[in-house]
Amino acid sequence: MTGFTIPAVERSIDLRCSADHAFTVFTDRIATWWPLDRHSIAAYLDGRTAVDCVIEGRVGGRVYEVLDGGSQLDWGRVAQWEPGRLLELDWNPSLETRPYTRVEVRFTPTGDHACRVAVVHDGWEVMPDPAAARESYSSGWAQTLQLLATAAED
Repeated sequence: MTGFTIPAVERSIDLRCSADHAFTVFTDRIATWWPLDRHSIAAYLDGRTAVDCVIEGRVGGRVYEVLDGGSQLDWGRVAQWEPGRLLELDWNPSLETRPYTRVEVRFTPTGDHACRVAVVHDGWEVMPDPAAARESYSSGWAQTLQLLATAAED
């Protein structure tokens, strides 16, 4: 079907912290809240758990998980880096070679020491089973944003 696109996954959560703090927790402390035991390449491949996750803080920076032996598995790269405001990622956390999907994360102040974190994930057409991938990420982003909230508000 020509011109058919799969709608983006859109999820957001309101946090009781500043946008700057939420951005820092999302990027610099991702390994403390991201569910690496179930949302990592290692967990998907053989049930292992990654021991770290890194987002290199610059445009072109890598996003990757680190295994207990020190090996690294790429998830993507940083497409936009605006601390406290915007993080955009070219996203492919798998060993498959294919074009990236796109994840945009916006951090918007909503009041005194409060913000909204909004994720828009699109580009599903590059996936082998686009509808299934979208559905999986739809529930996955809802769960991970709840974990972010807990980490950012502690």
